[in-house]
Amino acid sequence: MSGPYYNTPPGQPHINAPSGFSPVHTPTFQQPADVGRKSKRYYPQLPSQVSPVAQPSVYQQPTHPVSQQQTPQQIAPIYQDSAYTSPVPQKATYDTGYNQALTGMANMNVYSGVPPPTAREDVSLIGQPPLVQDLHRKPPAIRLPPNPYLNAKTEKKTVPTVPDTTVARCSRCKTYINPFVKFSAGALQWTCNMCGMSNEVPQAFDWDIINQQHADRYSRPELNYGCVDFVAPADYIVRPPQPPSYVFIIDISFQSVQAGMVSVVADAIKESLDKIPNEDGRAQIAFITVDNAIGFYKLLGREPEMLIVGELNDIYLPRMASDLIVNLVEARNMIDNLLEKMKSMHNQSQSSSNCLGSALQAARKLLRFIVTNWWTFAGECTKSQVCADMFVFGNQFADVATLNVIPRFTGGQTHFYPGFHAGNQAESVRLKQEIIALLSEEIGLEAVMRTRCSEGIICKAFYGNFTTRVPDVMALPNVPRGQSYCVELDLEEDIQSSCVFFQTALLYTTCFGERRIRVMNLCLPVTKTIDKGANGKLRDSRDYLSKQTIEICTAYGKEILGLQSAPSHLTLCRELSLLPLFVLGLLKSEAFNDSGVIHPDIRAQCAVLLRTLPTDSWLSLVHPNFYCIHNMPQFAGTIDERTGKCIFPPNANLSSENLEPHGCYMVENGQNIFIWIGKQAVPQLCKDLLGAPSIQEVKSGQMAILPRIKSPISERLNTIIQQLRSERQVTYYPSIYIVKEDGDPALRARFLGQLLEDRQPNGPVTAGANQEIVNSGMSYFQWLGFIRAKCQ
Repeated sequence: MSGPYYNTPPGQPHINAPSGFSPVHTPTFQQPADVGRKSKRYYPQLPSQVSPVAQPSVYQQPTHPVSQQQTPQQIAPIYQDSAYTSPVPQKATYDTGYNQALTGMANMNVYSGVPPPTAREDVSLIGQPPLVQDLHRKPPAIRLPPNPYLNAKTEKKTVPTVPDTTVARCSRCKTYINPFVKFSAGALQWTCNMCGMSNEVPQAFDWDIINQQHADRYSRPELNYGCVDFVAPADYIVRPPQPPSYVFIIDISFQSVQAGMVSVVADAIKESLDKIPNEDGRAQIAFITVDNAIGFYKLLGREPEMLIVGELNDIYLPRMASDLIVNLVEARNMIDNLLEKMKSMHNQSQSSSNCLGSALQAARKLLRFIVTNWWTFAGECTKSQVCADMFVFGNQFADVATLNVIPRFTGGQTHFYPGFHAGNQAESVRLKQEIIALLSEEIGLEAVMRTRCSEGIICKAFYGNFTTRVPDVMALPNVPRGQSYCVELDLEEDIQSSCVFFQTALLYTTCFGERRIRVMNLCLPVTKTIDKGANGKLRDSRDYLSKQTIEICTAYGKEILGLQSAPSHLTLCRELSLLPLFVLGLLKSEAFNDSGVIHPDIRAQCAVLLRTLPTDSWLSLVHPNFYCIHNMPQFAGTIDERTGKCIFPPNANLSSENLEPHGCYMVENGQNIFIWIGKQAVPQLCKDLLGAPSIQEVKSGQMAILPRIKSPISERLNTIIQQLRSERQVTYYPSIYIVKEDGDPALRARFLGQLLEDRQPNGPVTAGANQEIVNSGMSYFQWLGFIRAKCQ
């Protein structure tokens, strides 16, 4: 049988699956032969559990190939009361003829590379669920006027590097030469696209000094690609790049030892040593332990030596820095020895103190500088190109908001583990994986970043983990791969040109000691339409978020649709149609939720994530992905042979209306993976998925990994989770929770809290139009009613 699982009980009509999908990459699959195919495994409702047939959910346009159109007879599941046979997804084959036809059609494009104009598609929001199939829809193509660039090419998967150290910059505004400049004066000068200044073209653009021959300037990467790396010449280097140095400060107080944190951290660091980027062998490492005193470790000689300093008011180094911070390669045996001993050497600790502030000062002294309070500490760290990452553990109140000051202004990351205990295998695995991911990252070091804009546009504010130097330079001791940075722009005057340009330049040192300049260019067309964009900042209140949403909806109705009064139907273009849903997701997040039961540390950590996560991870946190597991389409949970990546099920709307009592569902937001098991799940589903004989034997709670059962549904779900954990953009490692519908109430509430379209317990019971102020517990339709009522 082909097609997805459908839980149609005896006597009920079959639900026809969609006839097919339109994959983004457009190839189709040939229909596999039926000969010798195993019949579909079907998880039926028990006879006493038959419920009305649910309506099919809205399907996301998948990014994977699926089978050709199928008949209702092929789609309908087989109800097997006694026998049970697992479905085996068939391997797919591509129709090369179809691909060739598409290629031929692409060559017929009369717009010669410029996307053809498309009609605006307006969406009426009231009365229908949000179009979650658009969550991963590609943004509309940028349509630039003719010839705004020299010779731009499709971006490479890796950033191209300029082959020499010639760096051409505008003599007035310091913009780097890029594909949007124009040559003049017989190609001897280039005109800056930012300020219009004419500049001399470097001789190296036309003459290869090394090979003593003519060069083709139009083949240079900086004139072809929007993002390039320059190898920085000598005048960009004040001093030789510092070696990457890692100082680990480990809490060995009674609480930490009893929780097993020290042992897990020591194991994680030991496992990470070979993964630290260190091809040139320059990386250095040191250890400091802290309770009511500070322990340094001499890592030279035959055995590690612990040196205790109890003077906390005027901290000093008990040995020369070169004895305490050592080369990772040269002292590797000593470091391994210390980490193995550290797992048990502090087991008798009775101190409940933790002089973290003094330990941080000691670490800075070890790296040759002095500090005072948290803010000064962060500022001095930035000046000395030192980044601090925090792994915070707390059973009660850890004050994440205050501790995060240091990572925030030094370019680091904050990880939080409330109620950590090593006996919880899932949390131990999470801690270990996040430490390994952090230490194995190929980060940028000693960086400064600046954004330049066309005339009439200014950089108004900057957001992210860094320190801003006056007036508009972002200082980043570390540049992790998994963080984002936001620049708020403002218009100083009306833009008269047809395009505007943006250039961000990042001067940084690679992990291997090479100074480089990463230059990123962007060109956007200018429209005369009055646009109002979202200006919401994380520190602003729920009222501000709602106000901005209302202003955008009002502006669209008046300026685009030409409405003179409050709209009866709330309408936005398709590209903006999910904006109210995303803002509702922000309002319901732990950072903004007004339920009154969220722990301050949890709220602070959520704010940290919202401020720093890259776009895709941020989107998952604000709007989790919701998948039906017991009823996956045929190829979901298998590997696409073309891309080598897992094929995901279609996204469903985040509404409890999609939960069936006999079903299994997954919600993931990048930080957590919740697997919901309905209270009427049949024994075979419980056995195939979790190895439990019945729903009564399924245990709720956190788990490190799912059991690997020899059944297709187990294999496919494990493949999906493996993809989520291995392909994540960030160092945060998602935890798995099994949630029974009639199980742990707190865990059940956490799952249901992810269903953004539902009204939460703290939400109003009346229509949204009757509300004076925004409430984070509103349902999606209450929220739309509130917006429409305020659009005056």
